[in-house]
Amino acid sequence: MSQNGTNIGTLGEAVRSIRTSLGWSQSILAKKADCAVSAVVDLERGNNGTMLLLDRLVSALQARWTGLPRGQSLADRVAIARQDADVSIAKLAQLAGVSKGAVLRLEQGTARVATLQAVLPFIAPGCGIKGPNIFRSVRSSGHQDVRFTPRDTLDKLIGVLGPIGLDPCGDPESFVPAKQVFTESDDGLQQLWSCKSGWVFVNPPFSKTAAFVRKGVSEWEEGRAKRIVFLLKSQTHGRFVQDLLHPVANILFLRDRLGFARPDGAQLTEARFGIMLVSLGVAERDVLRLTRAFPCMHLQPHARSVTRDRRAS
Repeated sequence: MSQNGTNIGTLGEAVRSIRTSLGWSQSILAKKADCAVSAVVDLERGNNGTMLLLDRLVSALQARWTGLPRGQSLADRVAIARQDADVSIAKLAQLAGVSKGAVLRLEQGTARVATLQAVLPFIAPGCGIKGPNIFRSVRSSGHQDVRFTPRDTLDKLIGVLGPIGLDPCGDPESFVPAKQVFTESDDGLQQLWSCKSGWVFVNPPFSKTAAFVRKGVSEWEEGRAKRIVFLLKSQTHGRFVQDLLHPVANILFLRDRLGFARPDGAQLTEARFGIMLVSLGVAERDVLRLTRAFPCMHLQPHARSVTRDRRAS
């Protein structure tokens, strides 16, 4: 079994690997999949659970199966894979060391995850679960996925919000004057973003944008990071922005493109894409000050807009 090209071991471990890469807790995944936290724990730790549960978790993670033929459901895809492999139900049961009834339940979608785990090597040996698509990494002057925030941008942010308390996507050569920094070796996705003073600045590597944003929203919801500002590649489509950020965050779509900086301090030419500043927990007066410091189009949190509409009516 593989996940993103890595040998994971069990299906439960694959789910755990994708979940942690997104910065989600087990409770967050359970909430999104509408299941009990204990069900997620049992699947990840012991590969226990039903195919239906596994399918719901994969869907909630916005992940996808690879190495299986297309079908209307996971059960259909498994049945088609068995037929393509030209293996009878009885023969597959013998090879996998399970009962014939277990294989029948598998193709009906009512089997256990352990049964699916047992048969996949014989009908789809290259099968795996792939995590959600995120921004592709970029290469700049020999530095993989490294684009430093310009000093003038940092100066404007600090001028409005005060000192930066934490940079969870830090680099020893960057210009971010944060009190605490998590570098790549620290892996900010695995750390708690406890920030007692200042605010959290997140300019994530584009290859892990979605993971760091989900992690940040989770840390903010848990109350560890009171104020967060993300500097992200501008976009308006997809669940990432519309379902995760728009309901809770102030989004500033900057009018001007940024010229990111190299580690040696030299400024790159303006990026070929727009930038958005996304804030969580920042006071309205400071959001207004940010809109003055950065010419932009301001999108307020959807939840607040809905509340105001209801009051007006």
